[in-house]
Order: sequence, then structure tokens, then C-alpha cells
Amino acid sequence: MSFPSHKVGRPTRAWLVMICLAAGVSVAATGASKRPIKRPKFDASAEQIELFTGIEQGAFEAVLIPKSSLAGNLFIANKTDKPLTVKLPKAAAAVQVLKQGFGNTGGMGTGSGSGSNSSSGGQQQSMGMGMGGGMMGGGMMGGGMGMGMMSIPPESTIQLSVKSVCLEHGKPEPNARARFRLVPVEEFSDDPALEELLEFFGSGKLDQQAVQAAAWHLTDDMSWHELAHKQIRHLGGVPPTPYFSRRQLLSAQQLVSQARAIAREKAKEPKTDAERSRVLASDKKL
Repeated sequence: MSFPSHKVGRPTRAWLVMICLAAGVSVAATGASKRPIKRPKFDASAEQIELFTGIEQGAFEAVLIPKSSLAGNLFIANKTDKPLTVKLPKAAAAVQVLKQGFGNTGGMGTGSGSGSNSSSGGQQQSMGMGMGGGMMGGGMMGGGMGMGMMSIPPESTIQLSVKSVCLEHGKPEPNARARFRLVPVEEFSDDPALEELLEFFGSGKLDQQAVQAAAWHLTDDMSWHELAHKQIRHLGGVPPTPYFSRRQLLSAQQLVSQARAIAREKAKEPKTDAERSRVLASDKKL
């Protein structure tokens, strides 16, 4: 294929990069140049597999191509010869695939390490998303589709538009030249309140900036004072403006409080079948 000889502007080059990466995902994952399915349907007869379980088993391959830290396109490929229904987790983190990790598993690769532990010079910000409940795009990097399940035909790829929040303040902004993989939130952070926050985000009903402020408070220990004084600097002598409004910060404080309360309650729940049996036996005696 040949392109016209005239110069390509920056926006056009960026989109060409994203298109080429998306095409590479489809070809690498399926072995055929099929177009990604943007409106996946539900097949009641297809086997249902949770996303991360499917990735571990080699049934699914997933890659996120960001537009920024706040949005991107998620590609999930069915690498088998039968239809599968992917069950999305309630929340997930997205971490950059380092160059030395490319090709380790074939296709899209999984990189080497995740979260802040895998950072190296120039690594881009990790992102967080809620994937269950509501409609896709509300948070998945914020959202979910129906009950968080969608079917993928054999050797095919689906494309989902997602929203997200940044989980690593101060690192370079994600761009379409990078690849990101999804990991369970607990693999990225040991703070259970973060997972609860991202699940809230998955409802698609929250102010994205409020969730962003709450996320930075949890992941980067930014105080509410620091967040209140964070500014957006403009060119041309225009005075800087606040990054967050007072209303967004108040909402963020409420979200953090609610997330921590739910996390504390969940921590009290039995974690194993044996523990649950003991609790049930104790309740019957009472």
C-alpha cells in the first residue's frame, strides 16, 4: 500500500499509529486480518470464562491502546477455535508493557512486571478502570456491558471504548504508541479501597475528575490540600486554573470514605469455605 507524498500532520500520524497497532493486535492474536468487532453480542451457548482466568489459560489476549490517561480502546482476542463469552472483572488496572517484554508470550505479549514495581525510565502512567455494571465507557477504564459479559467468535477480536483514571501522578502521559495490559487491581495496589473506588467508577454515573482526585489520594498519598492547589497551566499568558473544582474534591472525599468503609466490611467476611462454614455454624447456635 502506498500513501500520498504530502506531509502528514501530527493528529493524522497519531491516528495512523493507533490504527496500525490495532491491526497488529488483531493479526497477531487471530492469525488473520479480521476487523475488530465493535458491537459484540451475547451468545448464550458459548462457554463463559472470566477475563484474567482466560488470559492465564491462553484463551484470551487483551491489550489497551490509550488515547490518554483518561480514555482508550481495549482489544480482547479469542485465541481459540470456538466462541467464548468473556466475563469482565468488576475493576482492573492497566500497566504499560515494557519493550523487553514484547514477544514473551507471542501475539500481544504480557510484558515484565506490573504496577510501580515495573517502572523504568519513561514508563507511562498506569490507569484504573471499573468494568462491571452500567454500560461500557462509563468507567472501564471505566464501564461494563450489560452484566459485564460479551461473546467473541472464534479467532476474533472485540474492540471496546473505555474511560479511565490515572493511578501514578507525575509519570508521562499515556499515548497511542504504547501498549498496556490489564491486571487485577490487587496486583497493582495492596489498598483494597482502590478496587472499591474503581468499582464505583464502573457504574458510569460518577464525575471522572472526582474519581481522579480520589484515586491520586489513594495511590500517590496526595493530600486534599495538594489536590486543591493543583493547577492547569495555560499558554499565552492566560492565568492557571484549578485542576479540580471544590465540588469535585468534596465528592472525591466522600468516595474515598465510602470505599474504605466497604473495604473494611469486606475484610471481616470469611475468605474460605471452611471459614464460611464456621460462621454459619456459629449463627445457627445463636
